[in-house]
Amino acid sequence: MNITSVLNTQTVIQGTAIDETDKTVTEQAKADAEKQKVDFLELLLTQLQNQNPLDPMDTDEWTAQLTRYSQLEQQISTNEKLTVTNSLLSNSATSNAFTYIGQDVELNSNVGVVQDGEATWTYEVQGDADDVVLTVTDGSGNILATEDGSTINGVHEYNFDAATLGLSNGAQLILNVQAKNEDKTVASEITSHVTVDGVWSDTEEVYLTAGEISFRTTDVLKIQQDYMAETVAAAQ
Repeated sequence: MNITSVLNTQTVIQGTAIDETDKTVTEQAKADAEKQKVDFLELLLTQLQNQNPLDPMDTDEWTAQLTRYSQLEQQISTNEKLTVTNSLLSNSATSNAFTYIGQDVELNSNVGVVQDGEATWTYEVQGDADDVVLTVTDGSGNILATEDGSTINGVHEYNFDAATLGLSNGAQLILNVQAKNEDKTVASEITSHVTVDGVWSDTEEVYLTAGEISFRTTDVLKIQQDYMAETVAAAQ
């Protein structure tokens, strides 16, 4: 899904599914409450207009109906206050999102970006494999590199040198892992490592950005401030 933000054209990664259920239920409940309010007032006015002046509506019944109307008003008022509260929470989420800027994070996605001339992923081979192939593609699906990966069961790091191909910083890259044991496919998991460089929001959600990709805070698995330093130290 491509979304144009105030930053540039962003691709929102689909690491976490969006659940619209709560939003739909809330909107429907508000609409139902408003309709009940209108229906109640119309019914009450009809009763008043058609009552027999010689035999007016029973006072107890009138009081009971006014009480029900008052309860309905309170329900609608409560719903409106909840809407305001949700808005305040959303503003708080936006403020909290700014704390991610400059942080190195691990994403629940195989989509990464070029930063400082390279892109970094972690992949896990979940079983014994005799053949592991790593394939890097760009955002359009063009294959940029194909390499042999580690066949050892466990977690491995993969650093892709994007500078030698002349790829610009911020470019979106995708890693795919194909692991096999004889003719059987071995399961694998991929996460990407990026540095958050921006925050933006639409009318519904707050997004973090890294180069050309946008993602939600729910897509962040870990925050690792010293990740790049640890990578360099490990290489030495």
